[in-house]
Amino acid sequence: MSKNKPRKILIFLFFSLTFVLVLAFIAFTADRVGNKKELNRLKAQDFEFNHSLGIIADNGFEGNKRNSYISIKKTLNLGCDGALVDLSFKDNTIPVLASKPKQAEKENVVELEHVMKYYTNYSKSLLCLNLKEFSNLSAIVSLAAKYELTERILYFGIDSDSADFVKRKNPDIDFYFEIKPQRNKETTEDYAYSFIQEAQALGAVGISCRADLMNESLAQYINESGLSLALITKGDELGHYKALSYSPLFIITKQPQEFYNLLKRIN
Repeated sequence: MSKNKPRKILIFLFFSLTFVLVLAFIAFTADRVGNKKELNRLKAQDFEFNHSLGIIADNGFEGNKRNSYISIKKTLNLGCDGALVDLSFKDNTIPVLASKPKQAEKENVVELEHVMKYYTNYSKSLLCLNLKEFSNLSAIVSLAAKYELTERILYFGIDSDSADFVKRKNPDIDFYFEIKPQRNKETTEDYAYSFIQEAQALGAVGISCRADLMNESLAQYINESGLSLALITKGDELGHYKALSYSPLFIITKQPQEFYNLLKRIN
């Protein structure tokens, strides 16, 4: 074997890695420039957003612990229209705030009943439950009736496989049908109505979607259908502007305070 061969391989790997890093830097820079242009475009336009817009604090907002009592408390003290938390069942029976069955079995897990009891101090705030399990939905109904919160609870995270079951078990609690549209797919009327018709057939009151997957045409079709639109955004400025431009009924964000500040600037 030639003594120069390992050296040539190392040189080849060095230049290959350098080339990949340069391409990544170019893509990153182009993406940032594109985002800045898009943000400036959105800032320049006149917003005609939904004036019934509700701001929902996403789970673990602003660095708070996910599915915690303190996160709920801070959400309501901030004046948000609601909080979104994960819902599982301890021992398959007790509804608790947890994203996985294993987490539901922990000793310090927050029981849904404690949260509902705290909610009685706030007459308008919504309790949005991202359902992770479905083993004892009747327990949620019983607690909601006990604390007179049935009309203030919304279910999220409901897809085609779970929607019919949820509607049959909890007909008095409204839910949002979750969609994941393809970014690169053209939004034709048929494509938009494939989501809309399924949501309507399943009994959903609205459609939920990540804001970065939504587009203007799809949002318009949904809003015109009579279904409500709920958009989930990570909370950056561009994400907030984009979500707002689609005229949703709810924006679910990890940065609710920044969103309130944005609305003040726009108004």
